[in-house]
Amino acid sequence: SEDAVHIRSKYGNQFVTSSTLRWVSEQKGEHRDTAVEGSVERVLNEYGKNPEDTVDTVEKQEPVTERKVYVCRARHNGVWVPGQLRFGKQACLISIHGHVYTYEKYEILENIEAGARLSWVRWDRFTGIPIGSVYGGESYIARRKGLLDPEDEKKLGFVHLLGKLEVAKGFGGASGRLLVITPEEQEKDFEDGEVLVETEPIRYELTVIRYNMDRKNIANKEKILGSTLLKNENPYAATIDTMMAYESNYSLYWGQGKAILKGLPTIIRHQNGSLMEEIKWGIPEFEERKDVYKVEVHLLPGTAVNVTLVANDTESETPYTAKLVAVYDDGGHRSRTVQGIRREMAMIDVKPLFSPVYFIGNMSLVPTTTTTTTTTTTTTTSTTTARTTTTEEGPKKGGRSDGAKGENSSMMNDEGAEELKRQENVLTAAGGTGNSGTIVMACYPFITAILTASGYKLLLRIINI
Repeated sequence: SEDAVHIRSKYGNQFVTSSTLRWVSEQKGEHRDTAVEGSVERVLNEYGKNPEDTVDTVEKQEPVTERKVYVCRARHNGVWVPGQLRFGKQACLISIHGHVYTYEKYEILENIEAGARLSWVRWDRFTGIPIGSVYGGESYIARRKGLLDPEDEKKLGFVHLLGKLEVAKGFGGASGRLLVITPEEQEKDFEDGEVLVETEPIRYELTVIRYNMDRKNIANKEKILGSTLLKNENPYAATIDTMMAYESNYSLYWGQGKAILKGLPTIIRHQNGSLMEEIKWGIPEFEERKDVYKVEVHLLPGTAVNVTLVANDTESETPYTAKLVAVYDDGGHRSRTVQGIRREMAMIDVKPLFSPVYFIGNMSLVPTTTTTTTTTTTTTTSTTTARTTTTEEGPKKGGRSDGAKGENSSMMNDEGAEELKRQENVLTAAGGTGNSGTIVMACYPFITAILTASGYKLLLRIINI
Protein backbone atom coordinates (compact mmCIF):
# COMPACT_ATOMS: atom_id res chain seq x y z
CA SER A 1 0.00 0.00 0.00
CA GLU A 2 1.03 3.64 -0.39
CA ASP A 3 1.36 4.21 3.36
CA ALA A 4 3.75 1.26 3.80
CA VAL A 5 7.25 1.97 5.05
CA HIS A 6 10.08 -0.09 3.59
CA ILE A 7 13.30 -0.87 5.38
CA ARG A 8 16.52 -2.39 4.10
CA SER A 9 16.71 -6.15 4.66
CA LYS A 10 19.79 -8.23 5.34
CA TYR A 11 19.52 -9.75 1.87
CA GLY A 12 21.43 -7.20 -0.20
CA ASN A 13 19.41 -4.37 -1.72
CA GLN A 14 16.04 -5.93 -0.99
CA PHE A 15 13.41 -4.23 1.15
CA VAL A 16 10.86 -5.48 3.63
CA THR A 17 7.71 -3.77 4.86
CA SER A 18 7.80 -2.44 8.39
CA SER A 19 5.08 -3.59 10.76
CA THR A 20 5.56 -0.67 13.13
CA LEU A 21 6.02 2.34 10.83
CA ARG A 22 3.72 3.97 8.29
CA TRP A 23 3.29 7.17 6.30
CA VAL A 24 0.26 9.26 7.29
CA SER A 25 -1.19 12.01 5.10
CA GLU A 26 -1.28 15.43 6.80
CA GLN A 27 -1.35 19.09 5.79
CA LYS A 28 -0.59 22.62 7.02
CA GLY A 29 1.65 21.79 9.95
CA GLU A 30 -0.45 18.99 11.39
CA HIS A 31 1.05 15.80 12.77
CA ARG A 32 0.20 13.02 15.18
CA ASP A 33 1.60 12.48 18.65
CA THR A 34 3.32 9.31 17.43
CA ALA A 35 5.22 11.12 14.64
CA VAL A 36 8.91 10.25 14.42
CA GLU A 37 11.20 12.94 15.78
CA GLY A 38 14.29 13.73 13.69
CA SER A 39 15.78 16.67 15.54
CA VAL A 40 15.08 19.49 17.96
CA GLU A 41 15.45 23.23 17.68
CA ARG A 42 16.48 25.20 20.75
CA VAL A 43 14.99 28.68 20.97
CA LEU A 44 14.44 31.33 23.60
CA ASN A 45 11.19 30.92 25.38
CA GLU A 46 8.36 33.07 24.02
CA TYR A 47 5.93 34.43 26.54
CA GLY A 48 3.42 35.52 24.01
CA LYS A 49 0.56 33.55 22.55
CA ASN A 50 1.53 30.59 20.42
CA PRO A 51 0.71 30.75 16.71
CA GLU A 52 -2.46 28.93 15.82
CA ASP A 53 -0.72 26.94 13.09
CA THR A 54 1.61 25.22 15.55
CA VAL A 55 0.89 22.04 17.41
CA ASP A 56 3.54 22.02 20.16
CA THR A 57 3.13 23.86 23.44
CA VAL A 58 5.91 26.24 24.48
CA GLU A 59 6.88 25.94 28.12
CA LYS A 60 7.06 29.42 29.66
CA GLN A 61 8.90 28.42 32.79
CA GLU A 62 12.31 27.78 31.15
CA PRO A 63 14.44 30.40 29.34
CA VAL A 64 15.28 27.91 26.55
CA THR A 65 12.80 25.50 25.06
CA GLU A 66 13.14 22.68 22.54
CA ARG A 67 10.91 22.47 19.52
CA LYS A 68 10.66 19.09 17.84
CA VAL A 69 11.40 18.60 14.16
CA TYR A 70 9.54 15.68 12.58
CA VAL A 71 10.34 13.41 9.64
CA CYS A 72 8.10 14.04 6.64
CA ARG A 73 8.10 13.49 2.89
CA ALA A 74 6.47 15.19 -0.10
CA ARG A 75 5.92 14.19 -3.69
CA HIS A 76 7.99 16.27 -6.14
CA ASN A 77 7.44 15.59 -9.84
CA GLY A 78 6.10 12.16 -8.99
CA VAL A 79 9.00 11.24 -6.69
CA TRP A 80 8.75 10.96 -2.89
CA VAL A 81 11.47 13.03 -1.23
CA PRO A 82 12.19 12.91 2.55
CA GLY A 83 12.27 16.20 4.43
CA GLN A 84 11.45 17.92 7.70
CA LEU A 85 8.47 19.54 9.41
CA ARG A 86 9.59 22.36 11.66
CA PHE A 87 7.74 23.93 14.55
CA GLY A 88 5.62 26.88 13.39
CA LYS A 89 5.81 25.85 9.73
CA GLN A 90 2.73 24.92 7.75
CA ALA A 91 4.62 22.90 5.15
CA CYS A 92 7.12 20.07 4.75
CA LEU A 93 10.57 21.21 3.58
CA ILE A 94 12.39 19.03 1.03
CA SER A 95 15.50 19.57 -1.06
CA ILE A 96 16.32 18.28 -4.52
CA HIS A 97 18.93 19.29 -7.08
CA GLY A 98 20.23 22.10 -4.87
CA HIS A 99 16.83 23.70 -4.25
CA VAL A 100 14.50 23.66 -1.24
CA TYR A 101 10.75 23.29 -1.75
CA THR A 102 7.78 23.51 0.60
CA TYR A 103 4.60 21.43 0.36
CA GLU A 104 1.50 22.03 2.45
CA LYS A 105 0.29 18.51 1.69
CA TYR A 106 2.72 15.87 2.85
CA GLU A 107 3.10 12.60 4.76
CA ILE A 108 4.40 12.22 8.30
CA LEU A 109 6.38 9.16 9.42
CA GLU A 110 4.44 7.57 12.29
CA ASN A 111 5.68 5.11 14.88
CA ILE A 112 2.52 3.07 15.41
CA GLU A 113 1.76 2.83 19.13
CA ALA A 114 5.48 3.51 19.71
CA GLY A 115 6.11 -0.09 18.73
CA ALA A 116 9.22 0.52 16.62
CA ARG A 117 12.70 0.52 18.10
CA LEU A 118 14.38 3.35 16.20
CA SER A 119 17.94 4.56 16.34
CA TRP A 120 20.30 6.77 14.36
CA VAL A 121 23.29 4.79 13.06
CA ARG A 122 26.48 6.41 11.83
CA TRP A 123 27.24 6.26 8.11
CA ASP A 124 30.05 7.50 5.85
CA ARG A 125 30.84 7.00 2.19
CA PHE A 126 33.15 4.08 2.93
CA THR A 127 30.60 2.00 4.83
CA GLY A 128 27.55 0.16 3.64
CA ILE A 129 23.96 1.08 4.26
CA PRO A 130 22.95 -0.31 7.68
CA ILE A 131 20.42 -3.14 7.81
CA GLY A 132 17.03 -1.76 8.78
CA SER A 133 17.59 1.70 7.24
CA VAL A 134 14.25 3.41 6.64
CA TYR A 135 13.55 4.18 2.99
CA GLY A 136 11.76 7.42 2.15
CA GLY A 137 10.90 6.77 -1.49
CA GLU A 138 14.05 7.18 -3.58
CA SER A 139 16.48 7.79 -0.71
CA TYR A 140 17.01 6.99 2.95
CA ILE A 141 16.07 9.19 5.89
CA ALA A 142 19.23 10.73 7.33
CA ARG A 143 20.57 13.60 9.40
CA ARG A 144 23.83 15.21 10.39
CA LYS A 145 24.99 16.79 13.57
CA GLY A 146 24.62 20.56 13.54
CA LEU A 147 26.94 23.22 14.86
CA LEU A 148 25.49 22.87 18.36
CA ASP A 149 26.86 20.62 21.02
CA PRO A 150 23.97 18.30 21.99
CA GLU A 151 25.19 18.39 25.59
CA ASP A 152 25.19 22.19 25.71
CA GLU A 153 21.57 23.03 26.43
CA LYS A 154 22.17 26.80 26.48
CA LYS A 155 23.12 27.26 22.84
CA LEU A 156 20.34 27.98 20.40
CA GLY A 157 19.67 26.40 17.02
CA PHE A 158 19.16 22.94 15.50
CA VAL A 159 20.88 20.05 17.22
CA HIS A 160 20.71 17.95 14.01
CA LEU A 161 20.10 18.91 10.40
CA LEU A 162 17.50 16.62 8.91
CA GLY A 163 17.59 15.41 5.31
CA LYS A 164 18.22 12.32 3.15
CA LEU A 165 20.90 9.87 2.05
CA GLU A 166 21.22 9.36 -1.69
CA VAL A 167 23.06 6.21 -2.70
CA ALA A 168 25.25 6.27 -5.78
CA LYS A 169 24.09 3.52 -8.12
CA GLY A 170 26.62 1.00 -9.31
CA PHE A 171 28.73 1.03 -6.16
CA GLY A 172 26.88 -1.65 -4.21
CA GLY A 173 25.25 0.84 -1.92
CA ALA A 174 28.54 1.82 -0.28
CA SER A 175 28.96 5.17 -1.97
CA GLY A 176 26.62 8.12 -1.73
CA ARG A 177 26.08 11.54 -0.24
CA LEU A 178 24.05 12.96 2.58
CA LEU A 179 21.93 16.04 1.82
CA VAL A 180 20.44 18.17 4.60
CA ILE A 181 18.51 21.43 4.89
CA THR A 182 20.30 24.16 6.82
CA PRO A 183 18.61 26.56 9.25
CA GLU A 184 18.64 29.10 6.42
CA GLU A 185 16.63 26.60 4.34
CA GLN A 186 19.50 25.80 1.98
CA GLU A 187 20.59 22.38 0.72
CA LYS A 188 24.01 21.19 1.85
CA ASP A 189 25.76 17.85 1.27
CA PHE A 190 28.12 15.85 3.49
CA GLU A 191 30.03 12.58 3.24
CA ASP A 192 29.08 11.33 6.68
CA GLY A 193 26.15 11.47 9.04
CA GLU A 194 23.48 9.24 10.58
CA VAL A 195 20.80 7.05 9.03
CA LEU A 196 17.45 6.24 10.65
CA VAL A 197 17.36 2.49 11.39
CA GLU A 198 14.58 0.27 12.67
CA THR A 199 15.75 -2.75 14.66
CA GLU A 200 13.34 -5.63 14.52
CA PRO A 201 12.85 -7.97 17.48
CA ILE A 202 13.76 -11.65 17.34
CA ARG A 203 10.79 -12.85 19.38
CA TYR A 204 7.82 -11.75 21.50
CA GLU A 205 6.46 -12.63 24.90
CA LEU A 206 2.76 -12.03 25.49
CA THR A 207 1.38 -12.15 29.03
CA VAL A 208 -2.41 -12.11 29.23
CA ILE A 209 -3.63 -9.58 31.77
CA ARG A 210 -7.35 -10.25 31.51
CA TYR A 211 -10.11 -11.55 29.25
CA ASN A 212 -13.23 -9.48 28.60
CA MET A 213 -15.79 -12.23 29.17
CA ASP A 214 -18.70 -9.79 28.86
CA ARG A 215 -17.89 -9.34 25.17
CA LYS A 216 -17.11 -12.98 24.46
CA ASN A 217 -18.98 -14.36 21.46
CA ILE A 218 -19.65 -18.10 21.05
CA ALA A 219 -21.31 -19.87 18.11
CA ASN A 220 -22.17 -23.58 18.42
CA LYS A 221 -23.22 -25.96 15.67
CA GLU A 222 -24.09 -29.57 16.42
CA LYS A 223 -22.27 -32.07 14.23
CA ILE A 224 -22.72 -35.83 13.80
CA LEU A 225 -19.37 -37.57 14.07
CA GLY A 226 -20.50 -41.14 13.36
CA SER A 227 -22.93 -43.94 14.23
CA THR A 228 -22.72 -47.62 15.13
CA LEU A 229 -24.72 -50.60 16.43
CA LEU A 230 -24.16 -52.31 19.75
CA LYS A 231 -25.82 -55.73 20.23
CA ASN A 232 -25.62 -58.54 22.74
CA GLU A 233 -25.79 -61.95 21.06
CA ASN A 234 -24.73 -63.76 24.21
CA PRO A 235 -27.24 -65.91 26.16
CA TYR A 236 -26.65 -63.70 29.19
CA ALA A 237 -26.69 -59.98 30.00
CA ALA A 238 -23.39 -58.24 29.31
CA THR A 239 -21.72 -54.84 28.91
CA ILE A 240 -21.00 -54.19 25.23
CA ASP A 241 -18.47 -51.50 24.23
CA THR A 242 -16.75 -50.15 21.15
CA MET A 243 -14.29 -47.41 20.15
CA MET A 244 -15.71 -44.79 17.77
CA ALA A 245 -13.10 -42.89 15.73
CA TYR A 246 -13.75 -39.33 14.56
CA GLU A 247 -11.91 -36.37 13.02
CA SER A 248 -12.06 -32.70 13.99
CA ASN A 249 -10.39 -29.40 13.09
CA TYR A 250 -8.75 -27.11 15.63
CA SER A 251 -7.70 -23.52 14.98
CA LEU A 252 -6.29 -20.80 17.23
CA TYR A 253 -5.54 -17.18 16.30
CA TRP A 254 -4.47 -14.41 18.66
CA GLY A 255 -4.90 -11.69 16.04
CA GLN A 256 -2.35 -9.48 14.32
CA GLY A 257 -2.60 -6.26 16.26
CA LYS A 258 -0.82 -3.03 15.47
CA ALA A 259 2.93 -2.63 15.17
CA ILE A 260 3.63 -6.34 15.69
CA LEU A 261 5.86 -8.28 13.32
CA LYS A 262 4.05 -11.16 11.66
CA GLY A 263 5.50 -14.66 11.90
CA LEU A 264 7.79 -13.96 14.85
CA PRO A 265 8.15 -16.71 17.50
CA THR A 266 5.91 -15.80 20.43
CA ILE A 267 5.55 -17.27 23.91
CA ILE A 268 2.07 -16.90 25.43
CA ARG A 269 1.85 -16.85 29.21
CA HIS A 270 -0.95 -16.80 31.76
CA GLN A 271 -1.28 -13.90 34.15
CA ASN A 272 0.65 -15.85 36.81
CA GLY A 273 3.55 -16.30 34.38
CA SER A 274 2.99 -19.98 33.61
CA LEU A 275 3.46 -21.09 30.02
CA MET A 276 0.31 -21.36 27.93
CA GLU A 277 1.64 -22.08 24.43
CA GLU A 278 4.15 -21.10 21.77
CA ILE A 279 3.01 -19.75 18.39
CA LYS A 280 4.09 -17.83 15.32
CA TRP A 281 2.58 -14.39 15.81
CA GLY A 282 -0.11 -13.34 13.36
CA ILE A 283 -0.37 -16.81 11.78
CA PRO A 284 -3.43 -18.94 12.63
CA GLU A 285 -2.55 -22.30 14.15
CA PHE A 286 -4.45 -25.04 12.32
CA GLU A 287 -4.52 -28.69 13.26
CA GLU A 288 -6.38 -31.74 11.96
CA ARG A 289 -7.09 -33.98 14.90
CA LYS A 290 -7.99 -37.68 15.01
CA ASP A 291 -9.43 -39.13 18.17
CA VAL A 292 -11.51 -42.03 19.51
CA TYR A 293 -14.40 -42.17 21.95
CA LYS A 294 -15.27 -45.25 24.01
CA VAL A 295 -18.97 -46.14 24.10
CA GLU A 296 -20.34 -48.86 26.38
CA VAL A 297 -23.81 -50.00 27.39
CA HIS A 298 -25.29 -52.88 29.43
CA LEU A 299 -27.65 -55.01 27.31
CA LEU A 300 -29.91 -57.96 28.00
CA PRO A 301 -29.37 -61.11 25.90
CA GLY A 302 -30.70 -60.82 22.37
CA THR A 303 -31.04 -57.02 22.44
CA ALA A 304 -29.36 -54.15 20.58
CA VAL A 305 -29.14 -50.35 20.55
CA ASN A 306 -28.18 -47.75 17.93
CA VAL A 307 -25.51 -45.21 18.93
CA THR A 308 -24.88 -41.78 17.34
CA LEU A 309 -21.79 -39.79 18.34
CA VAL A 310 -22.39 -36.01 18.29
CA ALA A 311 -20.42 -32.91 19.29
CA ASN A 312 -20.56 -29.11 19.19
CA ASP A 313 -18.45 -27.43 16.50
CA THR A 314 -17.63 -24.23 18.41
CA GLU A 315 -16.23 -20.87 17.29
CA SER A 316 -15.39 -18.37 20.03
CA GLU A 317 -14.06 -14.81 20.02
CA THR A 318 -12.70 -13.46 23.29
CA PRO A 319 -11.30 -9.90 23.63
CA TYR A 320 -8.21 -9.67 25.78
CA THR A 321 -5.71 -7.19 27.19
CA ALA A 322 -2.08 -8.25 27.44
CA LYS A 323 1.48 -7.06 27.98
CA LEU A 324 3.64 -7.49 24.88
CA VAL A 325 7.41 -7.62 25.31
CA ALA A 326 9.62 -7.38 22.22
CA VAL A 327 13.00 -9.06 22.72
CA TYR A 328 15.97 -7.99 20.56
CA ASP A 329 19.15 -9.71 19.49
CA ASP A 330 21.34 -7.47 21.64
CA GLY A 331 19.40 -8.43 24.76
CA GLY A 332 17.30 -5.29 24.84
CA HIS A 333 13.54 -5.34 25.15
CA ARG A 334 10.54 -3.04 24.89
CA SER A 335 7.14 -3.59 26.49
CA ARG A 336 3.72 -2.12 25.89
CA THR A 337 0.06 -2.93 26.51
CA VAL A 338 -1.89 -4.33 23.58
CA GLN A 339 -5.46 -5.40 22.98
CA GLY A 340 -6.67 -8.11 20.68
CA ILE A 341 -9.22 -10.84 20.06
CA ARG A 342 -8.48 -14.52 20.63
CA ARG A 343 -10.29 -16.67 18.06
CA GLU A 344 -10.60 -20.39 18.64
CA MET A 345 -12.31 -23.17 16.68
CA ALA A 346 -12.66 -26.51 18.44
CA MET A 347 -14.81 -29.63 18.73
CA ILE A 348 -16.24 -29.83 22.24
CA ASP A 349 -18.95 -31.67 24.19
CA VAL A 350 -18.45 -35.02 22.44
CA LYS A 351 -21.16 -37.43 23.64
CA PRO A 352 -23.13 -40.50 22.48
CA LEU A 353 -26.88 -40.57 21.87
CA PHE A 354 -28.65 -43.93 22.34
CA SER A 355 -31.80 -45.18 20.65
CA PRO A 356 -34.37 -47.25 22.60
CA VAL A 357 -33.14 -50.81 23.23
CA TYR A 358 -34.87 -53.41 21.03
CA PHE A 359 -34.94 -57.17 20.50
CA ILE A 360 -32.76 -58.42 17.66
CA GLY A 361 -35.25 -61.10 16.59
CA ASN A 362 -38.42 -59.09 15.97
CA MET A 363 -37.14 -55.49 16.34
CA SER A 364 -39.69 -54.80 19.07
CA LEU A 365 -38.74 -52.46 21.88
CA VAL A 366 -37.58 -53.88 25.19
CA PRO A 367 -40.11 -52.92 27.89
CA THR A 368 -38.84 -50.42 30.32
CA THR A 369 -38.84 -51.76 33.87
CA THR A 370 -40.60 -49.40 36.23
CA THR A 371 -40.24 -49.81 39.96
CA THR A 372 -43.31 -48.80 41.96
CA THR A 373 -43.93 -48.66 45.68
CA THR A 374 -47.12 -50.39 46.95
CA THR A 375 -48.67 -49.64 50.35
CA THR A 376 -50.75 -52.51 51.83
CA THR A 377 -53.48 -51.73 54.36
CA THR A 378 -54.87 -54.62 56.43
CA THR A 379 -58.64 -54.45 57.11
CA THR A 380 -61.18 -56.85 58.59
CA THR A 381 -63.93 -57.86 56.16
CA SER A 382 -66.99 -60.11 56.39
CA THR A 383 -67.41 -62.65 53.61
CA THR A 384 -70.84 -64.06 52.87
CA THR A 385 -70.85 -67.36 51.02
CA ALA A 386 -73.94 -67.81 48.88
CA ARG A 387 -75.15 -71.31 48.27
CA THR A 388 -77.02 -72.03 45.09
CA THR A 389 -79.83 -74.55 45.21
CA THR A 390 -80.88 -76.19 42.00
CA THR A 391 -84.35 -77.71 41.81
CA GLU A 392 -84.67 -80.43 39.24
CA GLU A 393 -87.91 -81.59 37.66
CA GLY A 394 -88.68 -85.25 37.72
CA PRO A 395 -89.09 -87.35 34.68
CA LYS A 396 -92.18 -86.73 32.58
CA LYS A 397 -93.22 -90.31 32.79
CA GLY A 398 -93.45 -91.90 36.21
CA GLY A 399 -93.07 -90.06 39.40
CA ARG A 400 -90.71 -90.19 42.14
CA SER A 401 -91.82 -91.03 45.68
CA ASP A 402 -88.92 -89.45 47.44
CA GLY A 403 -85.71 -87.84 46.77
CA ALA A 404 -83.65 -91.02 47.29
CA LYS A 405 -85.74 -93.14 44.95
CA GLY A 406 -85.87 -90.54 42.31
CA GLU A 407 -82.08 -90.32 42.35
CA ASN A 408 -81.63 -94.08 42.10
CA SER A 409 -84.17 -94.32 39.30
CA SER A 410 -82.47 -91.62 37.25
CA MET A 411 -79.15 -93.47 37.42
CA MET A 412 -80.66 -96.88 36.42
CA ASN A 413 -82.81 -96.02 33.42
CA ASP A 414 -82.43 -93.85 30.28
CA GLU A 415 -84.03 -90.86 31.85
CA GLY A 416 -81.63 -91.24 34.73
CA ALA A 417 -78.72 -91.32 32.32
CA GLU A 418 -79.95 -88.18 30.63
CA GLU A 419 -80.33 -86.58 34.02
CA LEU A 420 -76.78 -87.60 34.91
CA LYS A 421 -75.52 -86.10 31.65
CA ARG A 422 -77.35 -82.87 32.43
CA GLN A 423 -75.78 -82.69 35.90
CA GLU A 424 -72.32 -83.18 34.39
CA ASN A 425 -72.94 -80.28 32.05
CA VAL A 426 -73.95 -78.15 35.00
CA LEU A 427 -70.78 -79.07 36.85
CA THR A 428 -68.64 -78.52 33.80
CA ALA A 429 -70.11 -75.05 33.28
CA ALA A 430 -69.55 -74.23 36.91
CA GLY A 431 -66.00 -75.38 37.37
CA GLY A 432 -64.62 -77.27 34.40
CA THR A 433 -63.19 -80.74 34.08
CA GLY A 434 -59.70 -81.60 35.27
CA ASN A 435 -57.34 -84.32 34.15
CA SER A 436 -58.41 -88.04 34.35
CA GLY A 437 -62.09 -87.17 34.56
CA THR A 438 -61.72 -85.09 37.65
CA ILE A 439 -64.38 -82.38 37.79
CA VAL A 440 -63.22 -79.10 39.32
CA MET A 441 -66.01 -76.85 40.63
CA ALA A 442 -65.28 -73.33 41.82
CA CYS A 443 -67.36 -72.62 44.89
CA TYR A 444 -68.06 -69.00 45.73
CA PRO A 445 -65.87 -67.23 46.46
CA PHE A 446 -62.70 -69.11 47.42
CA ILE A 447 -63.60 -72.82 47.80
CA THR A 448 -62.98 -75.32 45.04
CA ALA A 449 -64.51 -78.81 45.23
CA ILE A 450 -62.51 -81.63 43.65
CA LEU A 451 -65.03 -84.30 42.65
CA THR A 452 -64.30 -87.88 41.75
CA ALA A 453 -66.61 -90.64 40.59
CA SER A 454 -66.97 -91.94 44.14
CA GLY A 455 -68.08 -88.57 45.49
CA TYR A 456 -70.44 -87.75 42.69
CA LYS A 457 -73.51 -89.22 44.34
CA LEU A 458 -72.87 -87.16 47.43
CA LEU A 459 -72.82 -84.03 45.29
CA LEU A 460 -76.14 -84.88 43.71
CA ARG A 461 -77.69 -85.31 47.10
CA ILE A 462 -76.35 -81.93 48.20
CA ILE A 463 -77.77 -80.30 45.08
CA ASN A 464 -81.18 -81.86 45.54
CA ILE A 465 -81.48 -80.72 49.13
